[in-house]
Amino acid sequence: KHEQYIIGHIPGAVNIEIKNLFTDEGLSKLPKDKNKKIVVVCYTGHSASQVTALLNLNGYNATALKFGMCSWTSDSEVTVVNCYDPNVDARDYPVNQGSEPGSMT
Repeated sequence: KHEQYIIGHIPGAVNIEIKNLFTDEGLSKLPKDKNKKIVVVCYTGHSASQVTALLNLNGYNATALKFGMCSWTSDSEVTVVNCYDPNVDARDYPVNQGSEPGSMT
């Protein structure tokens, strides 16, 4: 969204909302050379992965920034969603294995 882009973005980034991606305006912001690498960014990487798939299906050379803006900056003004922190988010998660190999309870 434009409002989120204004709050903070990677220098040189171009804002195209997904609903406008394949409009004349959206397409005009993409490289004319479809082989030029496009890095798609969102907050967490989820939406960017979907857009990346759409771009790649249409012949563009796109990739998503892993973990999105959450991996690019720790500025809480920019990353307005809770970002995954591998140092704390997976700790103490209970895993109980059943008696049979590969079984979970």
